[in-house]
Amino acid sequence: MKRYLKACGLAVIGLGVVTSALAGEATDNPVAINLVKPLTIEETTAMDLGELIVDNGGNNYIIFQVGDNFDDGFTLLGATSYGTPQPGVFKITGIPKSRVTITMEERTNPLNEAKVEMTIAGIYASFSNGDTLDDDGVLNIKSGILLQYPSGATGNFTGGTYTVTIEYD
Repeated sequence: MKRYLKACGLAVIGLGVVTSALAGEATDNPVAINLVKPLTIEETTAMDLGELIVDNGGNNYIIFQVGDNFDDGFTLLGATSYGTPQPGVFKITGIPKSRVTITMEERTNPLNEAKVEMTIAGIYASFSNGDTLDDDGVLNIKSGILLQYPSGATGNFTGGTYTVTIEYD
């Protein structure tokens, strides 16, 4: 029995030696974390083309281009507006002076009361303000649209949607 206790005692001491040998080999590893302010996006103005008379030139497209290079901040091709069309305007916030990638994607086509569909053929961002957040971490962008309408279509087309996605570069 004494031999068994001595053997157990040596085994415990032996484990302690092994443990301290392993602990002596441990290294300190630095930890670095960069917490980043998330990007946010807020629609400040919904796109609204208002009342349009379409040009019967035969191509059935309405092009609403936006940008500071146009006199009113936009141009309308393929239609005449009665009123003032409004581009979609978005406020992006994040880390000051950071570059961002902005993508816009068509989602749901607008329908009129008779369920006639107008096709959103493209959504475009105006990069008049660039693609970099300012000193306050803000960037405002505008969106334009390319629409294709069926010949002879009339009515109030609503329910069209598009998605705006932003990412840090």
